[in-house]
Order: sequence, then structure tokens, then C-alpha cells
Amino acid sequence: MCDKKVLACVLLVYATRGQLAEHPRLLHATPCERKVIAARRAAAAIPFNESELAVLEATAVRSAARYEGDSLEVFAHLPHSGGTAWSWRLAATFPVTEIAPGSGFSRGYERNHTPPEPWLLCAGQEGPDKWRIAFSHDGPGCAAKRVVAPEFRGPVHETTMLRSALDAALQDRYPYFLAAVERLKGRGDPDGRVELLRQRVKAAARGWPTSGPAYWTEPDRQTRYVLGTGVERGAFGCSSNRSDTATRTRADVREAARRLAHMPWFGLQHRWLASVCLWHVTTRRPWPAESLRACPRPRQCEALLLRIDDDRRILGGYGVAPASPCVDGVATRAAGAVCPAHVAAARINVVKAGEMLSTSTSCLLKALCAASDAFDELLAPLARGGAPDDWLLATAERIFDARVRAAAGTARALPRSVVPGACFAPGGFE
Repeated sequence: MCDKKVLACVLLVYATRGQLAEHPRLLHATPCERKVIAARRAAAAIPFNESELAVLEATAVRSAARYEGDSLEVFAHLPHSGGTAWSWRLAATFPVTEIAPGSGFSRGYERNHTPPEPWLLCAGQEGPDKWRIAFSHDGPGCAAKRVVAPEFRGPVHETTMLRSALDAALQDRYPYFLAAVERLKGRGDPDGRVELLRQRVKAAARGWPTSGPAYWTEPDRQTRYVLGTGVERGAFGCSSNRSDTATRTRADVREAARRLAHMPWFGLQHRWLASVCLWHVTTRRPWPAESLRACPRPRQCEALLLRIDDDRRILGGYGVAPASPCVDGVATRAAGAVCPAHVAAARINVVKAGEMLSTSTSCLLKALCAASDAFDELLAPLARGGAPDDWLLATAERIFDARVRAAAGTARALPRSVVPGACFAPGGFE
């Protein structure tokens, strides 16, 4: 039946199983880009032997199985990890009465004591016994202490979201890359080529953290965050010790991995659909309303130079707020909508040489590699690999895979209102 219309047949097969997942665009990688990607991948050594790793995987599976439905989940949002999109999914999943007061998105978190989003002003009105979700920009280990009000007496657990090590490294070490370009420009730029590179680097990185050393330090931002020691030497952590400049060690990575394994769930931004599906299997929460209107716009490198505001920070790019969650200051049961899980990652990511990168970081790598004659100045440290975040993410992938394997069988027995067909397509549980 399908020999003459193979594509139509394939679409029909997948349609019977659920929604088709969109896939990120496959982009050509230059030799320079391949060199950097291969180096980071080769350096992602796991700081556990196989027997230790098996114990860690078993711990992670047990932690997920012990999830308590009446426990308050505190999402510890590592900046620039996909956490705003994830916050939208949580806010669309939980009724506003179950969202702890003080929660908000991105800059509306407890950090800087800024107010929450207007439609969350009536959050948690039915009392602390009903609270089931809270958001925080603080690191795991202290997020719950800083966000949850004293009157809440129930159990609390923390979750978080990480992103791929190379993607994070390109963002986290942006001050180094910009300083390197400035040094090149200071040596002379008769044809304006370095100035163009400088503009492209700044455009690709708009909205990222711009504080940090202009010299190279091995990426350990995500490791610091999970440990609660801060992102940028004290910021977004339990500790405010900004004099702590030492790069995290393998022992630190081992401890961070153990903390991840004891969380009932953590997500990986570069494995978005599987992360979403795994959360629903773990919590048994119904799938939220989804709408393509809530999806971010696909991005092109050429458009970055024309961008005035960082559209990754525009909250409307990740969800649609409920029409009337608060009426005269009283909470309603209205819910928002989010970008479909099988579509979201494809809108903001691309794939180069088998590595998923956000469009912005892909554009930054492309711009840096365009100056191939300055490779040693710009990219040599990045191409070395072997940083704490490389080790942590490699370990996190193994923990995550163990949970996905354990959840796949359970997922098929759950109602499709909890785990829809999209979860059984490639990128989900298959």
C-alpha cells in the first residue's frame, strides 16, 4: 500500500501514534566548527567507574519512583538553560491556586525582589496546603529555603534544567570571546573585518550574562549552580562568596551528579521532548494546553544583527497567559497554553556535526570560526575541552537515559491526557 507513496505512509504511521516531532535544522559545519565540537565531545569524561555509575543510575530511578504528589516542587532555574520555557509549561500545568506566592518568570523571580507576572498576583490564594509549584532563580539546595514561605509545612523537593556543555560554554565564556576580538581589533583592522566580527559576536550574545573574566577559565557554571555555590562566582547561589574563583574539581562534579540523581526529576534543554515526557510520567500531571501561537519564532544568524531586544527574554515567546486568571483579585481556574513539546526545541535549536546548539550559540561559533586565521586567539581554549561542565553533563546524560528507559514502559499504561502520543515518537521515549 505504501510503495508508491512512502512519505505519506510514514506520516500516516506516525500520525497513528501521536504528533510528529519537528526536528531542528541540520546545518553544515565548517572544519573549524567540527574541530571544536569533536574536541568538546571527546573531553566529556565521566568521573565515575561503571559500577559507581550503575549505583548512581539506580539511585536516580528510585528517586523518581518516590515522587510524592503532595510535595511542593521548587524549580531552580539556572539562567539561560531553557528555564523560562519550562516555567511556562509548569504555570500552564498547575492551576494558579497551586502556584506558591512570589513565583514568576525570569526577571520576575524572587531575585532582586521584583514583582511576579501580573497574572500570578493571585497565586496560592487557597492557602499553603494547596501549593504544589514554586519558581526560583536560586540554585538547588537553597532555592526552597529562599522562596517557600514559612507557613508552608509540607514536603518540598527541588528540580532543575541543564543545557548541553558546548552550548553553555559558548554562552558562559562570552566575555572571553569578546575580549579576544577586542585584542585583535587593537592590533589593526584596515579592512574592517575584525569590526564586523565584533558586531556579530555582540549580536549573537545579546541577553547573555556579560560579567565574568576576560581571561579563559574552564566552564563550570552549571556545576557551581547544582552545588549551590553560584553561577558567576557567587551569583545565583546559596553562597555570596564572590572571592571563590577556583574552578570546580572532579570531586565537585561527582557531588553535583549525586545531587541530580537524588532529585525526582531534572531536565536537559537539548532533549526537550524527552524531558517534558519524563516529568509527566514522574508526576502523573495532565498535559497542559498547547498552541503554535505560543511558539518562539525560528531564528536566523542574519537577523541577529537587526535585533534590538533579546527575543529569548520575551516571555510571550514561550507561552500564552490565561485570559482571566485573576478576576477582581480572586483566582480562577483559567489556564494558559504553551508551545507544543514536539515543536519547541526545533524552533530555537539547530544541529551541527551531530551536536544540538541554540541558534544564538551556533551563530556565535560560526562568527568566531569565520576568523580561522585567529583560531589560537579565539577558540583554542574552547577546543581543548575537559572542563567540569563537560564531565557533569556527560554524567547527567547517563542518569537521564536510565530514567527514560525506566519510564518508557510505565508511560504506555498511563492515560494519553498525561502522556500523549508525541512522547512515543523519536526524541521522546524512542
